[in-house]
Amino acid sequence: MRRAEDRRTWTIPIVRGCKCSRGSFKSPQAAGAHLRSSEHLARQFKVSSRRLDEVLQAVLAASPVTTLQSHADAVVTAEAFLHEEAGVRDLWLAGVHPGLIPRLADHAQAVEEPLPVAYYLGLTYGNPDLSWLRATTRARPDPTVASWLAWVPHDSALVTDDTGEWLRLGLSQREVELATATNISPGAARELAYRSVRTPHAAARDLVGWAAADCRPTVEQMLLLDRHGLASSHPSSAAVDHLVDYARSCRGAPDRTELGVMLSIAGNRQAVQRFLDEGVRTAEMLAARQVTIDGAA
Repeated sequence: MRRAEDRRTWTIPIVRGCKCSRGSFKSPQAAGAHLRSSEHLARQFKVSSRRLDEVLQAVLAASPVTTLQSHADAVVTAEAFLHEEAGVRDLWLAGVHPGLIPRLADHAQAVEEPLPVAYYLGLTYGNPDLSWLRATTRARPDPTVASWLAWVPHDSALVTDDTGEWLRLGLSQREVELATATNISPGAARELAYRSVRTPHAAARDLVGWAAADCRPTVEQMLLLDRHGLASSHPSSAAVDHLVDYARSCRGAPDRTELGVMLSIAGNRQAVQRFLDEGVRTAEMLAARQVTIDGAA
Protein backbone atom coordinates (compact mmCIF):
# COMPACT_ATOMS: atom_id res chain seq x y z
CA MET A 1 0.00 0.00 0.00
CA ARG A 2 1.32 3.46 -0.83
CA ARG A 3 0.18 7.03 -1.24
CA ALA A 4 -0.60 8.02 -4.82
CA GLU A 5 1.29 10.77 -6.63
CA ASP A 6 -1.56 13.22 -6.01
CA ARG A 7 -0.83 12.84 -2.25
CA ARG A 8 -4.55 12.62 -1.55
CA THR A 9 -5.41 9.03 -2.48
CA TRP A 10 -3.93 5.58 -1.83
CA THR A 11 -3.11 2.67 -4.11
CA ILE A 12 -2.45 -1.02 -3.58
CA PRO A 13 -1.00 -3.74 -5.85
CA ILE A 14 -3.71 -4.31 -8.44
CA VAL A 15 -5.33 -7.71 -8.81
CA ARG A 16 -6.90 -8.32 -12.21
CA GLY A 17 -10.68 -8.58 -12.06
CA CYS A 18 -10.88 -6.94 -8.62
CA LYS A 19 -12.43 -3.53 -8.07
CA CYS A 20 -9.07 -2.19 -6.91
CA SER A 21 -7.98 -2.25 -10.56
CA ARG A 22 -10.43 0.59 -11.26
CA GLY A 23 -8.53 3.25 -9.32
CA SER A 24 -7.28 4.43 -5.95
CA PHE A 25 -8.77 4.71 -2.44
CA LYS A 26 -9.66 7.88 -0.55
CA SER A 27 -7.87 6.86 2.66
CA PRO A 28 -5.29 4.34 3.91
CA GLN A 29 -8.04 2.83 6.06
CA ALA A 30 -10.17 2.12 2.98
CA ALA A 31 -7.16 0.71 1.14
CA GLY A 32 -6.26 -1.49 4.10
CA ALA A 33 -9.83 -2.75 4.47
CA HIS A 34 -9.89 -3.75 0.82
CA LEU A 35 -6.52 -5.51 1.08
CA ARG A 36 -7.90 -7.63 3.93
CA SER A 37 -11.27 -8.28 2.30
CA SER A 38 -12.25 -11.76 1.19
CA GLU A 39 -13.18 -10.32 -2.20
CA HIS A 40 -9.62 -9.09 -2.82
CA LEU A 41 -7.87 -12.11 -1.32
CA ALA A 42 -10.04 -14.50 -3.33
CA ARG A 43 -9.12 -12.72 -6.55
CA GLN A 44 -5.46 -12.55 -5.55
CA PHE A 45 -5.13 -16.26 -4.75
CA LYS A 46 -7.73 -17.47 -7.26
CA VAL A 47 -9.98 -19.23 -4.74
CA SER A 48 -13.71 -19.19 -3.99
CA SER A 49 -14.63 -15.98 -2.17
CA ARG A 50 -17.43 -17.78 -0.30
CA ARG A 51 -15.14 -20.55 0.98
CA LEU A 52 -12.42 -18.06 1.85
CA ASP A 53 -14.89 -15.93 3.78
CA GLU A 54 -15.93 -18.99 5.80
CA VAL A 55 -12.29 -19.73 6.65
CA LEU A 56 -11.61 -16.10 7.62
CA GLN A 57 -14.66 -15.98 9.90
CA ALA A 58 -13.55 -19.20 11.60
CA VAL A 59 -10.04 -17.77 12.14
CA LEU A 60 -11.47 -14.56 13.61
CA ALA A 61 -13.71 -16.52 15.95
CA ALA A 62 -10.85 -18.71 17.16
CA SER A 63 -8.23 -15.94 17.38
CA PRO A 64 -9.43 -12.88 19.36
CA VAL A 65 -5.91 -11.39 19.15
CA THR A 66 -6.84 -10.21 15.67
CA THR A 67 -9.02 -7.41 17.12
CA LEU A 68 -7.80 -4.05 18.41
CA GLN A 69 -9.59 -4.58 21.73
CA SER A 70 -7.37 -7.59 22.43
CA HIS A 71 -4.34 -5.27 22.58
CA ALA A 72 -5.70 -3.00 25.33
CA ASP A 73 -2.35 -2.42 27.05
CA ALA A 74 -0.61 -1.52 23.79
CA VAL A 75 -3.50 0.80 22.89
CA VAL A 76 -3.25 2.69 26.19
CA THR A 77 0.50 3.15 25.70
CA ALA A 78 0.13 4.19 22.05
CA GLU A 79 -2.56 6.80 22.74
CA ALA A 80 -0.04 9.01 24.53
CA PHE A 81 1.98 9.26 21.32
CA LEU A 82 -0.91 10.30 19.05
CA HIS A 83 -2.42 13.72 18.49
CA GLU A 84 -5.79 12.51 17.20
CA GLU A 85 -8.30 11.00 19.61
CA ALA A 86 -9.06 8.08 17.32
CA GLY A 87 -5.50 7.83 16.02
CA VAL A 88 -4.76 4.33 17.31
CA ARG A 89 -7.90 2.97 15.66
CA ASP A 90 -7.18 4.76 12.38
CA LEU A 91 -3.64 3.36 12.29
CA TRP A 92 -4.89 -0.13 13.13
CA LEU A 93 -7.30 0.01 10.21
CA ALA A 94 -4.41 1.19 8.01
CA GLY A 95 -2.32 -1.80 9.05
CA VAL A 96 -0.17 -0.26 11.81
CA HIS A 97 -0.12 -2.25 15.07
CA PRO A 98 -0.36 -0.17 18.28
CA GLY A 99 2.72 -1.94 19.61
CA LEU A 100 4.79 -0.30 16.87
CA ILE A 101 3.71 3.26 17.64
CA PRO A 102 6.17 4.06 20.48
CA ARG A 103 9.08 2.79 18.37
CA LEU A 104 7.98 4.86 15.39
CA ALA A 105 7.61 7.95 17.58
CA ASP A 106 11.19 7.50 18.77
CA HIS A 107 12.49 8.54 15.33
CA ALA A 108 11.21 12.05 16.11
CA GLN A 109 12.11 12.03 19.79
CA ALA A 110 12.97 15.75 19.72
CA VAL A 111 9.25 16.50 19.27
CA GLU A 112 7.68 16.66 22.71
CA GLU A 113 4.02 16.85 21.63
CA PRO A 114 2.00 13.85 20.40
CA LEU A 115 2.46 13.18 16.69
CA PRO A 116 -0.29 13.07 14.02
CA VAL A 117 -1.48 9.90 12.30
CA ALA A 118 0.14 11.20 9.10
CA TYR A 119 3.58 10.91 10.71
CA TYR A 120 3.13 7.21 11.49
CA LEU A 121 1.71 6.50 8.05
CA GLY A 122 4.71 8.22 6.49
CA LEU A 123 7.17 6.09 8.42
CA THR A 124 5.24 2.93 7.57
CA TYR A 125 4.52 3.56 3.90
CA GLY A 126 6.66 6.52 2.80
CA ASN A 127 10.19 4.99 2.86
CA PRO A 128 12.01 7.89 4.58
CA ASP A 129 15.67 8.09 5.61
CA LEU A 130 15.29 7.47 9.34
CA SER A 131 18.64 8.86 10.48
CA TRP A 132 18.04 12.04 8.47
CA LEU A 133 14.52 12.30 9.87
CA ARG A 134 15.79 12.03 13.43
CA ALA A 135 18.46 14.70 12.86
CA THR A 136 16.23 17.07 10.91
CA THR A 137 13.35 17.06 13.39
CA ARG A 138 15.83 18.42 15.94
CA ALA A 139 16.14 21.54 13.77
CA ARG A 140 12.47 22.33 14.35
CA PRO A 141 10.80 19.92 16.79
CA ASP A 142 7.25 20.44 15.61
CA PRO A 143 4.60 17.72 14.97
CA THR A 144 3.52 19.18 11.61
CA VAL A 145 7.11 19.40 10.39
CA ALA A 146 7.78 15.84 11.56
CA SER A 147 4.74 14.63 9.57
CA TRP A 148 6.03 16.33 6.43
CA LEU A 149 9.55 14.94 6.87
CA ALA A 150 8.19 11.43 7.46
CA TRP A 151 6.80 11.48 3.92
CA VAL A 152 10.04 12.64 2.26
CA PRO A 153 11.43 9.63 0.31
CA HIS A 154 14.95 8.54 1.20
CA ASP A 155 16.23 9.45 -2.28
CA SER A 156 14.69 12.96 -2.35
CA ALA A 157 16.86 16.03 -2.97
CA LEU A 158 15.55 17.27 0.40
CA VAL A 159 17.51 14.60 2.25
CA THR A 160 20.50 16.84 3.05
CA ASP A 161 21.74 18.86 6.00
CA ASP A 162 20.49 21.99 4.21
CA THR A 163 16.87 21.12 5.01
CA GLY A 164 17.62 21.29 8.71
CA GLU A 165 19.49 24.57 8.22
CA TRP A 166 16.53 26.09 6.36
CA LEU A 167 14.20 24.97 9.14
CA ARG A 168 16.45 26.60 11.75
CA LEU A 169 16.25 29.80 9.69
CA GLY A 170 12.46 29.66 10.00
CA LEU A 171 11.40 28.75 6.47
CA SER A 172 8.09 26.99 5.82
CA GLN A 173 7.75 23.64 4.08
CA ARG A 174 6.92 25.33 0.77
CA GLU A 175 9.89 27.67 1.10
CA VAL A 176 12.29 24.84 1.96
CA GLU A 177 11.08 22.84 -1.04
CA LEU A 178 11.52 25.87 -3.32
CA ALA A 179 15.00 26.64 -1.95
CA THR A 180 16.01 23.02 -2.56
CA ALA A 181 14.51 22.89 -6.05
CA THR A 182 16.34 26.09 -7.05
CA ASN A 183 19.67 25.15 -5.44
CA ILE A 184 19.85 28.04 -2.99
CA SER A 185 22.13 27.31 -0.05
CA PRO A 186 21.63 28.41 3.56
CA GLY A 187 25.15 29.82 3.32
CA ALA A 188 23.94 32.34 0.73
CA ALA A 189 21.26 33.54 3.15
CA ARG A 190 23.75 33.87 5.98
CA GLU A 191 26.14 35.85 3.76
CA LEU A 192 23.34 38.19 2.71
CA ALA A 193 22.34 38.68 6.34
CA TYR A 194 25.94 39.43 7.32
CA ARG A 195 26.42 42.02 4.58
CA SER A 196 23.04 43.71 4.89
CA VAL A 197 20.65 44.84 7.60
CA ARG A 198 18.54 41.67 7.34
CA THR A 199 18.15 38.95 9.95
CA PRO A 200 19.12 35.47 8.70
CA HIS A 201 15.41 34.62 8.56
CA ALA A 202 14.59 37.69 6.44
CA ALA A 203 17.57 37.02 4.15
CA ALA A 204 16.43 33.43 3.59
CA ARG A 205 12.86 34.50 2.79
CA ASP A 206 14.06 37.22 0.41
CA LEU A 207 16.22 34.80 -1.57
CA VAL A 208 13.38 32.29 -1.77
CA GLY A 209 10.99 35.06 -2.81
CA TRP A 210 13.28 35.88 -5.73
CA ALA A 211 13.66 32.19 -6.55
CA ALA A 212 9.88 31.99 -6.95
CA ALA A 213 10.34 34.36 -9.92
CA ASP A 214 13.24 32.18 -11.17
CA CYS A 215 15.77 34.90 -10.30
CA ARG A 216 19.07 34.56 -8.41
CA PRO A 217 20.21 38.03 -7.30
CA THR A 218 23.76 38.47 -6.01
CA VAL A 219 24.49 40.12 -2.68
CA GLU A 220 25.49 43.26 -4.59
CA GLN A 221 22.14 43.35 -6.36
CA MET A 222 20.31 42.88 -3.06
CA LEU A 223 22.33 45.71 -1.51
CA LEU A 224 21.37 47.92 -4.46
CA LEU A 225 17.72 47.19 -3.72
CA ASP A 226 18.34 48.00 -0.05
CA ARG A 227 19.69 51.42 -0.99
CA HIS A 228 16.43 52.15 -2.78
CA GLY A 229 14.25 50.99 0.09
CA LEU A 230 13.32 47.76 -1.66
CA ALA A 231 14.81 45.25 0.77
CA SER A 232 11.96 42.74 0.48
CA SER A 233 10.77 43.53 -3.04
CA HIS A 234 10.10 40.38 -5.10
CA PRO A 235 8.87 40.71 -8.71
CA SER A 236 6.25 38.34 -10.07
CA SER A 237 7.42 35.56 -12.35
CA ALA A 238 4.89 36.60 -15.01
CA ALA A 239 6.16 40.19 -15.10
CA VAL A 240 9.76 39.03 -15.48
CA ASP A 241 8.65 36.61 -18.23
CA HIS A 242 7.25 39.56 -20.19
CA LEU A 243 10.50 41.49 -19.83
CA VAL A 244 12.58 38.49 -20.90
CA ASP A 245 10.47 38.22 -24.07
CA TYR A 246 10.73 41.95 -24.70
CA ALA A 247 14.51 41.99 -24.16
CA ARG A 248 15.16 39.27 -26.77
CA SER A 249 15.29 41.95 -29.46
CA CYS A 250 17.78 44.09 -27.48
CA ARG A 251 21.49 43.82 -28.23
CA GLY A 252 23.37 42.69 -25.11
CA ALA A 253 20.12 42.01 -23.30
CA PRO A 254 20.32 41.63 -19.49
CA ASP A 255 19.76 38.20 -17.99
CA ARG A 256 16.55 37.28 -16.19
CA THR A 257 17.75 38.23 -12.72
CA GLU A 258 19.06 41.60 -13.88
CA LEU A 259 15.71 42.31 -15.49
CA GLY A 260 13.95 41.36 -12.25
CA VAL A 261 16.08 43.80 -10.24
CA MET A 262 15.49 46.49 -12.86
CA LEU A 263 11.75 45.86 -12.57
CA SER A 264 11.83 46.23 -8.78
CA ILE A 265 13.63 49.56 -9.03
CA ALA A 266 11.63 50.97 -11.96
CA GLY A 267 8.31 49.87 -10.50
CA ASN A 268 6.61 48.60 -13.67
CA ARG A 269 7.31 46.79 -16.93
CA GLN A 270 6.65 49.80 -19.15
CA ALA A 271 9.37 51.82 -17.42
CA VAL A 272 11.89 49.00 -17.81
CA GLN A 273 11.03 48.67 -21.49
CA ARG A 274 11.64 52.39 -22.01
CA PHE A 275 15.02 52.14 -20.30
CA LEU A 276 15.91 49.11 -22.42
CA ASP A 277 15.02 51.06 -25.56
CA GLU A 278 17.39 53.80 -24.36
CA GLY A 279 20.25 51.33 -24.04
CA VAL A 280 20.16 50.73 -20.28
CA ARG A 281 21.36 47.20 -19.56
CA THR A 282 21.97 47.01 -15.81
CA ALA A 283 20.03 47.79 -12.65
CA GLU A 284 22.84 50.12 -11.55
CA MET A 285 22.48 52.14 -14.76
CA LEU A 286 18.70 52.20 -14.43
CA ALA A 287 18.89 53.39 -10.82
CA ALA A 288 21.31 56.17 -11.74
CA ARG A 289 19.20 57.23 -14.73
CA GLN A 290 16.04 57.19 -12.63
CA VAL A 291 17.67 59.41 -9.99
CA THR A 292 18.66 61.87 -12.73
CA ILE A 293 15.14 61.90 -14.14
CA ASP A 294 13.54 62.33 -10.72
CA GLY A 295 15.96 65.14 -9.91
CA ALA A 296 15.20 66.96 -13.14
CA ALA A 297 11.50 66.67 -12.45
